[in-house]
Amino acid sequence: MKSELRKLLLTKRNSFSENYRAEAGSAVCENRQLMEQLNAADAVLCYISINSELPTDGIIAYCLKNGIKIAAPVCVGENIIFKYIRNTDDLERGTFSVPEPKAYCLPAEITPAAVCITPAVCYNESGFRIGYGKGYYDRFFARNKCVKIGLCYEELITEFSPDENDVAVDMIVTEHRFRRLHHGQ
Repeated sequence: MKSELRKLLLTKRNSFSENYRAEAGSAVCENRQLMEQLNAADAVLCYISINSELPTDGIIAYCLKNGIKIAAPVCVGENIIFKYIRNTDDLERGTFSVPEPKAYCLPAEITPAAVCITPAVCYNESGFRIGYGKGYYDRFFARNKCVKIGLCYEELITEFSPDENDVAVDMIVTEHRFRRLHHGQ
């Protein structure tokens, strides 16, 4: 069921105009509660958006401008690690053609006060996500404690049942709202 929902919602997400995606990315960056989370973080672990993903360039620019440590993911075998970047010149095309930090970038220290901006095709109201089906983020969260913030287009918040290895995020931010989730994790 997840693979069918993933395919359906990716098609829907891909139909969003470039202008709408840019406006949604700007709206997320203007969310006061999200900015408070970023400002309080030891480091921000942030995906580099591609294609129709909710844009993260504003979050990255905000962190760089305000001296907040920012790190981007790198695929290493079946896992992801995060490496600090000082600017977008520290990125190069990596696994799945996604920009990744270059080899010289230092590994990020993951603490409970780090914030991980988490990508997804969609989220449900409980904070569980459907990603691209590889399990990278679920494995990362199983090994690392941090504040998990999911970014998603409001239209793609949909109900589905999570699998047993799925890990819920702590908050979801869309272009319209910020939700703090309360679950016993």
